[in-house]
Amino acid sequence: MERKSQGITLIALIITIIILLMLAGVTIATLTGENGMLSQTAKAKEETRIGAIVEEWNMIKSEIMMSKIMDYTLLTKTQVADRLSAVGMTPKEINILITQEGTIVLNSKTTLNYSDLGLQVAEVVSLEGKSALFIGDSVAYGQGNSGKSWSYYINHEYQLSNCTNVAVPGASWTYNSTTSTSRIINQYKNNTTNYDFVILEGGINDLTYGSTWGELTDSKAIIENSQIITEAMEEAFYKAITKYPNSRIGYILLYNTEDSGRTNHDTQLEDYHNLILSICNKWNIPVFDMYAGKVIENNEEVTFDELLDVHNKTYLEDGLHLNGAGYQKTYKHMAECMMRLPKMQSQTDPETPKSFIEFGSLSKINNTRYYVEPTLEIGDIVNFKSDELWNTYKYSIGFGTGAGLMTDWVGGGYQTGAYTIETAGAYTVMVAKQDNSEFTSNDLEILASALGKTPKENETE
Repeated sequence: MERKSQGITLIALIITIIILLMLAGVTIATLTGENGMLSQTAKAKEETRIGAIVEEWNMIKSEIMMSKIMDYTLLTKTQVADRLSAVGMTPKEINILITQEGTIVLNSKTTLNYSDLGLQVAEVVSLEGKSALFIGDSVAYGQGNSGKSWSYYINHEYQLSNCTNVAVPGASWTYNSTTSTSRIINQYKNNTTNYDFVILEGGINDLTYGSTWGELTDSKAIIENSQIITEAMEEAFYKAITKYPNSRIGYILLYNTEDSGRTNHDTQLEDYHNLILSICNKWNIPVFDMYAGKVIENNEEVTFDELLDVHNKTYLEDGLHLNGAGYQKTYKHMAECMMRLPKMQSQTDPETPKSFIEFGSLSKINNTRYYVEPTLEIGDIVNFKSDELWNTYKYSIGFGTGAGLMTDWVGGGYQTGAYTIETAGAYTVMVAKQDNSEFTSNDLEILASALGKTPKENETE
């Protein structure tokens, strides 16, 4: 009988092993490596962790700011550490940031500084004999009470030396071409008086007018754009901080109901509220939050919905404008808020927020060109601070100001190197990209610190 072969041959076994090794190699390469599944999963997990930490961090800052204004119990270091730990911050990160009161970099775009929390007891100052400036729209003006708003009652009750209210009904942060109302920023930018308190209000008309919201970034570059809410408010906040550096500046975030009948209020009010809070947090402007905040009334903590008896329209008859009784119901809470406002000097030092540090504010001509208007001395050298930036950006220099009208560019068009100033005076420096493409928010962040002025050779740092 012939014997049948059993199993597999040695050659078949070797081939099988080789195939398995090849498959294993492909699998390992797919799972590992810079673009492997495991690596991408890890990156996504880390991005989620950082996002949760940043969200909690901003919420903590808002609560601390509100606690100072409303006289609540301040958060402790331990409480802050526990909350950050709960959303994924590591013990090492918490130790550096909270225990050592330092700074951590979560990724190349996210840095947290302990000093930004402002974990300290707010100073309480008297209003008597002090001066105050109120700006804003119809609510700050007192439209529902014959022009008598919080400023009127605070001035008489607390005996201010000077209380100026320049609010204009219908005013907004952005400019809307369909209306003749002025921008809020115009109410104070030409006012040279120094005030102990500057109270900002407004923005609800921007929502009603349907102004573009824009995107809030970490950059402190100022873009003068009257059509976008974020950029218009940041410009106004920056100018208020720099115009009144020794004042106590606060912002009133209005109460408003979703059924007030105004355009966009029924669907966008909460998102609008969160955006305004984020802008105020970025610029360290304390907020008197009438939309979501609380106050102490008759030894009880109440919301503004409860305080103003909104359901029965007792003090807020049209869902937005306070009547006389409404102002009288809230002005003492407003005054208490003012007493706890910190001086802006302590918020802006040691680094006053600017865009081009040596040059001043960055202004927009169009999506492909921005400019600044510095005053320069003979011998000053204007250039980018990094040679690599020439691959992306270019600039031109004009003697005088007013980029929209200038034709006398003293450097002979866009520069490809350093330019030495030969005549002292006011200049315009225009910046563009080498390929003339549109600027992104990342470009603006780079330019905020990249374009500078080198001191003359005989000057010292």
